[in-house]
Amino acid sequence: MICNYFCALFMAGVSKIGELSERSEKEAADMQVTLKEIAERTGLSFQTVGDVLKPGSKRAARYRPSTRQRVLEAAAELGYRPNQAARAMITGRFGCAALVMGVRPNRSNLPAALLRGIHDALAERGMHLTCAILPDEQLTGEGFIPTVLRQWMADGLLINYTDHLPPLLLERLRTSGIPVVWLNTKLPGDCVHPDDFGAGRRAGEHLLSLGHRRLGFVNFSGEDHYSTRDRRAGFAEACRQGGAPAPAELVCLGGTERERIERAMAFLRDERPSAVAAYGPTTATPVLFAAQALGLAVPRDVSLVSFAGGFETWAGLRITTLAIPEYRMGQAAVERLCARLDDSALAVPTDRSNGIPFGFVPGETCASRVV
Repeated sequence: MICNYFCALFMAGVSKIGELSERSEKEAADMQVTLKEIAERTGLSFQTVGDVLKPGSKRAARYRPSTRQRVLEAAAELGYRPNQAARAMITGRFGCAALVMGVRPNRSNLPAALLRGIHDALAERGMHLTCAILPDEQLTGEGFIPTVLRQWMADGLLINYTDHLPPLLLERLRTSGIPVVWLNTKLPGDCVHPDDFGAGRRAGEHLLSLGHRRLGFVNFSGEDHYSTRDRRAGFAEACRQGGAPAPAELVCLGGTERERIERAMAFLRDERPSAVAAYGPTTATPVLFAAQALGLAVPRDVSLVSFAGGFETWAGLRITTLAIPEYRMGQAAVERLCARLDDSALAVPTDRSNGIPFGFVPGETCASRVV
């Protein structure tokens, strides 16, 4: 049903783009190399040629490498180019996913590794990516869904809009029937996000395993995004399960770098934690500067673990890090979207939240507690 609707809108859009003259159409037809011609050139069947040249086809693996090579060489020699319009009519798909983001600050962060994961997973399936960065007024407008289908020619959407979502956008997508996967947020429906609770718990367990009992959790990023609450809750859960006191907490938003350092200094001086978990790099740096200002050596006097997209350093020290699985998130989002496209039973939004485990990157900012 959805695929037929896509194709109907596609053909309606094509009719409005403009008409080729009869001569141009004939020339285009004469230039179009067909699968039949490739089959005649290679002496192979039409079915074999189609299987080998179909983007993302699993059937191609059934043939010998030499057979696949014959088809590819013949296609290159003849100048074969896939007819995307014809393919869309046959398959009911355009082979395109749209990545949708907003323009509001800190609502649509797009790490390079996440984008690579999306790109690579689509490429493996013979699909491509289109991207749109739109203000809320356009995302919630009546023309948004028709634009997705007719102009973008997208089979489904990857939504990278992580918090304070416009309610009207949620409603329009819910009733549109378009396959949608949400990135880095928690919503009823298909979501792909890191397991921040598990990462917080693992950070706490790591520090407890080193003998630390008085722990602290610091966050200077506010609490708008679910990850701030989940990491904090997971860290506290590790303390509870490990029989340690509840962690001391410093959670606040904003302030200059100097103000953050001063707050971190007061926290370290008053609470005296022997180990701290920092929400992210913008929190870890002020904590490390604060420790230095107080004459506390890291990790001898205070250990620190942080959460980040990858390898982080400070003053030559490799920070012990729970690594956000950004690349894997991109892959998983495409896998989930394609599952929605392949299975009509998944076309109805369900609660399919997918938490992906963090990696652990050992560093030089954690050490056993000295009694």
